[in-house]
Amino acid sequence: MGRVQEWRPENAWKIGVGPGKPRPGSGPHPPPRLGRDEADARARLEQLSLSGNPISSIAPLPDGSSITHLWLDGTSVADLSAVASLAGLQRLTLDGSPASSLEPLRNLSNLEFLSARETPISDIGPLEGIASLRQLYLGDSPIEGFEPLESLDDLEGLGLEGTGFQALDLLAGLSSLRFLFLDRNGISSLEELASLDSLESLGLSSNSITDVGPLSGLE
Repeated sequence: MGRVQEWRPENAWKIGVGPGKPRPGSGPHPPPRLGRDEADARARLEQLSLSGNPISSIAPLPDGSSITHLWLDGTSVADLSAVASLAGLQRLTLDGSPASSLEPLRNLSNLEFLSARETPISDIGPLEGIASLRQLYLGDSPIEGFEPLESLDDLEGLGLEGTGFQALDLLAGLSSLRFLFLDRNGISSLEELASLDSLESLGLSSNSITDVGPLSGLE
């Protein structure tokens, strides 16, 4: 019979018992190696902020299909074609960029948040029918037609400051709206807002409002 090894803390890793048993990754044993799939999953790029950089193109995007959050505000990116391939994109910020067309966003069925303040965008038609959209901010952009808003039934946040928006009847069916910002639009009547009983925050600064009575029913 071989000699029984004496238990000592420094020998605990050899016999696997006692208070000196090492934690994973300590002692002479190397830490467990991740499988290829697990390592790839952890390394995948999901959020990319390029805000304020003097870039004019985002093509090609690294591992683009995995990006869920993308910030392009304050950049010189005018062509959003590369964004069309980001099937999993959930949040996109374009504030202050020269982007003028939202056409590449038309099929982004996971898009939940879009901010395109102070851009040349005039047509929001490509957003029509994107059922996942929850927040849309277009303040101080020259929007020419607001009818597509009627199809965005689940919007919870909407910002149209300084866009000239006065067609409040288009919002009557957006019963999920919680945050609505309509400052600086020359609005004079609030009758159409009376049905938006989910509102928590309403911005109406610098309009032509003389009667706030229609808001009395909003709890």
